[in-house]
Amino acid sequence: MTGYTKLFNSILASTIWDEDKDTKILWITMLAMSDMQGKIEASIPGLAHLARIGVPETEAGLKKLLASDPYSRTKEHDGRRIAEIDGGWLILNRAKYREKMTADERREYRAEWMRNKRKDEREQSVNSREQTCTVLTQKEVEVEVEKEKSKSKAGAHAPTNPTLQQVIDYCKERNNAVNAQQWHDYYCSNGWKVGRNAMKDWKAAVRRWERNGNGNATHPAITGNVMDRFKAGA
Repeated sequence: MTGYTKLFNSILASTIWDEDKDTKILWITMLAMSDMQGKIEASIPGLAHLARIGVPETEAGLKKLLASDPYSRTKEHDGRRIAEIDGGWLILNRAKYREKMTADERREYRAEWMRNKRKDEREQSVNSREQTCTVLTQKEVEVEVEKEKSKSKAGAHAPTNPTLQQVIDYCKERNNAVNAQQWHDYYCSNGWKVGRNAMKDWKAAVRRWERNGNGNATHPAITGNVMDRFKAGA
């Protein structure tokens, strides 16, 4: 036995479906038992046991299947469904249905293959889009990380402008005559620049002011109205 027999739904419209229950059960059992050539090797009691019907019912069913059927859609063999052979029976139209089964199976296989192919293509398309989004997101994250690193580096090297108290304390430490208030006001007003460049070391600027002004409140860069404003306490 092959272990697999395709049962066509056309059986529901055949004359066999008009027979009694035991005959229908016997016929389906014989279909399931048949090999690729349509051979069924069994004794009548053995066939009755496999069909789970009695021996008399099996004998009656075999007679019907061996007899001609003028209403059968299959005209070969006068509509007979089986023939006796040595050791059992032969399903007469088994080859016809085997060929039909093969064609149907090929169609089903192709249809299933196409369904699976389309499903795989959809999944691959979705995965591709997800991977693209992931890559873009990862790149965006990397860009943001680099920006933060640049900001951190810039912040680490950026000079910190001193408070007035820091300038006062530093001038006291150096025991110079620099007016810390005027020094602080001056550099606050020019955006903490030494010439055109940003101040990098405010203590060095205090010492420069100290040297250039000989310790007093003047500075070579302060002239005219600016110096007058500082002297006036502006």
